[in-house]
Amino acid sequence: MYAALPRRRAVVTVAVVGLTTATWVELLEAHVSRLEAYTLPLALLLLAAGLWSHRELGDRSWTVAGPALLVALVPSAAATAVADDLARALLTVTVATAALVLGAWRRWQALVVVGAAAAALVAVTQLGPYTLHAPRFLTLGTLGVLLLLVGARYEQRRDNARQALSWLASLS
Repeated sequence: MYAALPRRRAVVTVAVVGLTTATWVELLEAHVSRLEAYTLPLALLLLAAGLWSHRELGDRSWTVAGPALLVALVPSAAATAVADDLARALLTVTVATAALVLGAWRRWQALVVVGAAAAALVAVTQLGPYTLHAPRFLTLGTLGVLLLLVGARYEQRRDNARQALSWLASLS
C-alpha cells in the first residue's frame, strides 16, 4: 500500500533502480555475459509493478505492460542482429509472437506493437543474408505489391476523411 500513494512513488522508483543496480553489480561480479540475465529481472519487476497497479492505472497497456515488454524484448531482438545465436533468435521471436497474440486477444496496443516490432526485427536480421541471394524480380515484386497495398489503403482513408468532413459540415 505504501507505493500506491501518489506522493510516495518516487521512493518506489528509487527502490526499483537500486534493486536493478544491485542485481547488475552481482551479475558483473559473477562474470555473467548473457544479456537476458540483466534485462529479464527488471522486466519481471516492471511487469509485477504494472499488474499490481493495474486497477489504478486502468487498461492502458503502455503503462501496465509496455515498459516490461520493451525491456524484455528489444535488447534481445537487437542482439540477434550482431550475435549469431539461433537459440536467442528462436526464443525472442517465440516470446514476441506470443506477446502479439496476447495483445490482439486482450486488445492491448503495447503488446501488439512491441511484439510485432521485435518479431520483425528478428526476422529481418535472420533472413536478411538470404535475401541477397534471392532473384531480383522477387524482391522488386514484393516491394511493388507492398506499395500497391499502401497506396490502396491511403486512398481508402482519404475517402473516409472526406466523408467525415462532409458529415461534419452538414451538422447545424
